[in-house]
Amino acid sequence: MDPLTQIVGHLAPEGLSWKRIIGRPDWAFAMPALQGIVFGMVLEGDAWARCGDRLTLRTGDYLLLINPTAWTLGAGDGGAVEPFPDVRSGTVEARGSPSGTRLSTRIMAGHFHAGLEAADLLGSLLPEIVYVSSDNPHGERLKLLLTLLDEETGTDQPGQEAVTRRLLEIMLIEGLRATARTPDSAEVSLLRGLAEPRLAKALQAIHGDFAEHWSVRGLADIAGMSRSSFSEYFLRLIGMPPMAYVNAWRLTGARQALRQSDIPISVIARQSGYGSTSAFSNAFRSAVGVGPAGYRAG
Repeated sequence: MDPLTQIVGHLAPEGLSWKRIIGRPDWAFAMPALQGIVFGMVLEGDAWARCGDRLTLRTGDYLLLINPTAWTLGAGDGGAVEPFPDVRSGTVEARGSPSGTRLSTRIMAGHFHAGLEAADLLGSLLPEIVYVSSDNPHGERLKLLLTLLDEETGTDQPGQEAVTRRLLEIMLIEGLRATARTPDSAEVSLLRGLAEPRLAKALQAIHGDFAEHWSVRGLADIAGMSRSSFSEYFLRLIGMPPMAYVNAWRLTGARQALRQSDIPISVIARQSGYGSTSAFSNAFRSAVGVGPAGYRAG
């Protein structure tokens, strides 16, 4: 399976909070630290985000933050920074300059949680900040997806939850496609590995069959590299050793199977590439803090 498709599928978006932010500069909101994914697009006017460095946002620009620490969103010179209103969904009006003095700013944005099974991998395999400028070829597709999300959250039709989840998954893939890094980038992430053809072959193999008894030697052969070069390159680009990556994904799949199916633990152990149920249970308990049976019951 394609690794990007699999990781987005495991994220299992849930609990979408949808906002429309309108107002005239100058304003600024203090945005809280959150677990999950925050995303949005400027529909009109200019804005800026300070998440570390200050990032200027123009009309049509898209921004996505993964597990953000406290950050600031504003327009114009900012003025006094106010706490962002504690509303789950709806329109937030920013108090800015008097009407008619400057172009208004309109932003549509959302926040959602990732499923528990993938939360641990979220921050380690994806970039913390995804920025797509309005002139990026993926920009129009992202605008369409956010517009559809905006329409869907304003209705109460059958299947709304399923449609919303699919739109979020497609949006994530589209945003990550748009910002796929080259192997020379300084930021470690799964995207860097996928941008390197040799590592991409190994990643495709891993995600295609977690039950395989993978070894660094075997993966290096698939990549057409020496064992040492493969290990060093994998760690440098993706941020974890090859077998740590394999085991993390095996356990992520196992956690999902335990929570979402009644497949016997012995079968899950075999499907996850473990030689015995006891070896699987020990690895699961070491990583998760509770055994497979306890995790399923919880």
